[in-house]
Amino acid sequence: MSAQLLTILKFFLVALVWLFFLRVVRAMWAELRRGGSQGVVGDSPSAAGEPRGRERPSGLTLRILEPKERSGETFPIDGEMTLGRAAGCAVSVPEDSYTSSIHARVFVRDGTVWVEDLGSTNGTWVNGKGVGSPTALHKGDQLLFGRTLAVVDK
Repeated sequence: MSAQLLTILKFFLVALVWLFFLRVVRAMWAELRRGGSQGVVGDSPSAAGEPRGRERPSGLTLRILEPKERSGETFPIDGEMTLGRAAGCAVSVPEDSYTSSIHARVFVRDGTVWVEDLGSTNGTWVNGKGVGSPTALHKGDQLLFGRTLAVVDK
């Protein structure tokens, strides 16, 4: 190989290393802004400095509709819960390969139930619309994460 080609490849490799480094820093920054497992990402309803005490239960539940083998399972929405493939999620769907490990979170703020996508690959959908920022959930709303479909119930 010529010396010029080797120099170009060296610059390309250095650029790739820097891009990787910047992605790691960006991911760490996003995690710090979210405040770990109990914080709030930028635009969420409690980001304005309101107290973050434990909210009282909403009286609503999340009921799985699909996949059929999980149909009917219910999960009370009280405070905060995560949805995803990971075993530590309140709604764990390890069989759904289209769901991210920690896909989304559902939380209660000021008596309203919200859903927030946590940077999942396939997105989170409420009534067929993609969730780009925290979105309010109401009784009867359908929540799709990965291939798992749930409905907000009483």
